[in-house]
Amino acid sequence: MSGFTKIVFKLHNFLDRNKIKNNLKFKPSLTSKTLVFAHRGSKSNCPENTLAAFHEAVRVHADGIELDVHLSLDNELIVIHDEKIDRTTNGKGLVKNMNAIDLKKFDAGSWFNPKFTDEKIPTLSEVLKLLTDLSFTGYLNIEIKTDKFDYPGIEKKLSDLMTETKWPFSYIYSSFNF
Repeated sequence: MSGFTKIVFKLHNFLDRNKIKNNLKFKPSLTSKTLVFAHRGSKSNCPENTLAAFHEAVRVHADGIELDVHLSLDNELIVIHDEKIDRTTNGKGLVKNMNAIDLKKFDAGSWFNPKFTDEKIPTLSEVLKLLTDLSFTGYLNIEIKTDKFDYPGIEKKLSDLMTETKWPFSYIYSSFNF
């Protein structure tokens, strides 16, 4: 594995390490294949971190998909890169100050291309359902975004969601902020 394809992540004490270890089918040290990860989905062809971007990543056979999660005011895992919705939607404000249902009211696609008008900010549950429905069997890198704000309980919420189901893909948690 080349140096630039390394994925670094830290597991926290509250996580059930055995569940995570048993789920991780991918052993980076045992492969020399270069893997292609779709960063924020296929963000060159679709608006980043949207269902359209993840659908496209699966369509083009990306080995893995990276996405970002924040917590909404009502404690939902929201898939969006920035802590604010300003750059990638027609709205303004902090993800942490809005309920998931309110975040769904914004257009997350037309900034990229008018053909994506009315693309919505997805929840992590919606992305997981899409990937399962599309029979995605690659690798999912879920980046926990806590660089600007601390989201108490985000790690536990994520761990609970991911370990409650047997997913057809492998997954890891990553963050630059722990």
